[in-house]
Amino acid sequence: MDKITENFASLSPAQKKVAHFIEYHINDVAFLSAKEIASRCGSSEPTLHRLSKSLGYDKYVSMCKDMRDYVYEKRIINRFNQFVEHKEEEPSWYEKHFMKEINSIHETMALNKEEQFVSATTMILSAKRIYLAGWRAGLTITSPFTYILNYLLGNATLIPQGELAEYGAYMTEKDILICLGFPRYCKNSIRICEIAKQKNVKIISMTDSELSPFYELADEAFLAISRSDGFLDSYVAPLAIMNLLIKQIAYQSTDDIKDNMNGIEAIFELFDLKFNWK
Repeated sequence: MDKITENFASLSPAQKKVAHFIEYHINDVAFLSAKEIASRCGSSEPTLHRLSKSLGYDKYVSMCKDMRDYVYEKRIINRFNQFVEHKEEEPSWYEKHFMKEINSIHETMALNKEEQFVSATTMILSAKRIYLAGWRAGLTITSPFTYILNYLLGNATLIPQGELAEYGAYMTEKDILICLGFPRYCKNSIRICEIAKQKNVKIISMTDSELSPFYELADEAFLAISRSDGFLDSYVAPLAIMNLLIKQIAYQSTDDIKDNMNGIEAIFELFDLKFNWK
């Protein structure tokens, strides 16, 4: 291409026409015959041969080889540049982490339906007592969920892992059990669900798959993505389900919850728990 630029001014009008065509369509013409190039640019084969001589080549075939070498070299450089640009644009580990969490929430949203939240909320609000089960890493959900439910409704209890028999014995069909069940699928969690099922206790579960043992035991099962690129599972998506259930509870029982919260806040004042700015 440098030869075309250097010699362009000295070329004949017919040769300039062909040279211009070659320069702007180099990726295509480098692999075409003289006849095909001439046909495409509205010229003739003899003009192409004369052009090769004017550019300093001993024959047309040499010019073709030069064009092909240029295209191959350009292609490699372009690929390298694309690689470098792609590498520079690739998200950092920091961005990838949050993108993964966002995708988990999107997938979780697609796995569940709005009416499930209405149904589950109705069961929770109708229950005499609300029991929650889910330990170890699952406490990231069950512990705050218990606190908030008890704050809003006053009848929620997180079952201690060592007291399943004691709590299971007093469950009735008027109660509800909310259970968290993700791999490894804790046997104690499964067992308390089975006990609740035998006593006709309503069960709401949060789990990862329809194949999970918690899915078939539940009256209402929410699916949540817990995959993570790290060494621990992520509970961001189950937490999103928890938050939505809390919002739905407040929406479906606004007046009662408002009264409950006002009563609690009045008690808080007696303990003087708030930090006073001075």
